[in-house]
Amino acid sequence: MAKIECPDCGFFSRVRSELVGQKARCPKCDGFVEITAGRERSEATESGPSADEQGDGSDGVGFEVTRFRGGKVAYKIPGVAWMNKLSSLQWQYAVLNSAECPSQLVGAAGLIYHGQDREPCLQGSFKISHSAPTTAFEVAFMGIDVFGSFGEWRSSFVVRDMKAGVAESFTETWRLGFGYEASALCGSAAVIAAVRTETGDVFRQDLDAARAEVSSLQW
Repeated sequence: MAKIECPDCGFFSRVRSELVGQKARCPKCDGFVEITAGRERSEATESGPSADEQGDGSDGVGFEVTRFRGGKVAYKIPGVAWMNKLSSLQWQYAVLNSAECPSQLVGAAGLIYHGQDREPCLQGSFKISHSAPTTAFEVAFMGIDVFGSFGEWRSSFVVRDMKAGVAESFTETWRLGFGYEASALCGSAAVIAAVRTETGDVFRQDLDAARAEVSSLQW
């Protein structure tokens, strides 16, 4: 296992072992960082999303995994009530990228609770960049509940022309109803599920392999 750990801004990401010794540009502050071996890292203390290595000792197969922490799972549904008001739990995120995919998720990506029109909702947010001109893509999110159980993938589909090398942000909202998912989630994973390039080439991610990678992490 190898790591990118920026001494300037604190960005951290786990990468493939064969990249040790190479230089990479930090996606957070744009500085250059040397990729090193190792798995130890002190606990992040800054507020807001912060990259955090899982440290379970597994390299993963085909995925680079970056961990982030978000805000508390408590949220307010306007005109109705607070949900999880007395909980101190915070969201945990895992972002999966694969070298085979022509597009990459940039920075933090994941789910968060959101009250809308007097209903509980999940909002997925992400930033994506493409190595080639792209006409469509799908980003998949998986929710993880407070007991470590994994839900099904839910997808955000975008059909529009995008230039290579330009990172853009997107959000998607799903209504939940007042069921289990409206209060039980505290983590999520995000991965690019499919990409169609301008030339008509289609990349499809193995979501079973992505699910196996997510389940190998500690939540």
